[in-house]
Amino acid sequence: MKRLSLATKLTFLVAVLVRSSGLVPDGLLSAAQVLQQALLTAAMVALGAGVDLPRLVRSGGRALVLGAVSTLVAVGTATAGTLLLT
Repeated sequence: MKRLSLATKLTFLVAVLVRSSGLVPDGLLSAAQVLQQALLTAAMVALGAGVDLPRLVRSGGRALVLGAVSTLVAVGTATAGTLLLT
């Protein structure tokens, strides 16, 4: 695994300090949250678009079952976490 550079670590710490200081206006934080969600959605779509369905089908049932089970575990974990926190 690649280690983070000192500059990256310091940049992160500065971002945490600025965010925690209250200097960033609420409107900017709201806009940043919308941008974050849009970029995450775009990244997830890009990952999904990279899946080669014919190749996945040719790989056999084991890969499809693994994908289905993994999806169910992720959904179950997210649902349980949501229910516990609300």
